[in-house]
Amino acid sequence: MFSLLIPLMAFIVFQLISSGQASTRQLVVIALVFMVGGPLIYWSAHKDRREAEPLVRFLHDTVTISGKALRTRPPKGVIRSDLVLIIAGEQFEGPPTTEALHDSLLNVGPRAFVILEAGPETYLQTAFQDGNYVIEMREGDSQHHFSAVSGKFTSSSETAPNETFNFDEVREIFLAYATGSSMPRWLRWERIPMPT
Repeated sequence: MFSLLIPLMAFIVFQLISSGQASTRQLVVIALVFMVGGPLIYWSAHKDRREAEPLVRFLHDTVTISGKALRTRPPKGVIRSDLVLIIAGEQFEGPPTTEALHDSLLNVGPRAFVILEAGPETYLQTAFQDGNYVIEMREGDSQHHFSAVSGKFTSSSETAPNETFNFDEVREIFLAYATGSSMPRWLRWERIPMPT
């Protein structure tokens, strides 16, 4: 909104100056509001960029060449027919497809989630967290509930476990689960301790 006010204020200042009604005090106040208030408003609003992350990923994916390659790259296997795709609590109509998986992961936003369910208490799920994804898998009961951890190597040649994943990584994990393929080598599963 502040950005939209800039041309309007410029027009008003021009009208005040050209008609001779502008005082030095008015011009100083307007200048202070825009020179000091403007950067403060933009700085305070930058935290909302996290909310726009799904849109940024979507635009990157649909506009760039690499995004088009991701969408058209065929999976290594056929998606299992026993799976149910759940997006933010709503069941996807029909059997999951690679396109539906891709789009649901791309559009998951804050406080939303995507689940690939193979049966009662058997699923893979992801949620959006601080610009990345967290992933959990459950295989039947609370004793078999796992959190995904990345063990990719850093430049210092030490393993750096990380519990968040970017879009490409979460897509690879979901496609592996959906097609019954082996999970990526850099992925580890750690059991989530449940309270007794």
